[in-house]
Amino acid sequence: MLLRDFDYPDPGDRRTRVRTITGADWQTRSNGSGLVFHDTGLVRFVPGNDDVIEITNGPTDSDHGNLDLVMPEVCAILEG
Repeated sequence: MLLRDFDYPDPGDRRTRVRTITGADWQTRSNGSGLVFHDTGLVRFVPGNDDVIEITNGPTDSDHGNLDLVMPEVCAILEG
């Protein structure tokens, strides 16, 4: 389960918005291998910037979306 939450310390001001993701953020499964990679736990982004991670907690294989870290291994597994 994935939960995305946006908090607005200053209501309506996107510059203060804080995005938080909890649960399974990224994952890939293979019929033959099961779970190939996953990022799960908590990710909180800096206020006003949904691209820069401020806090992360939990196991990550791709650092929450940096797929360059896992693509060679994932492709090799999926190719069989």
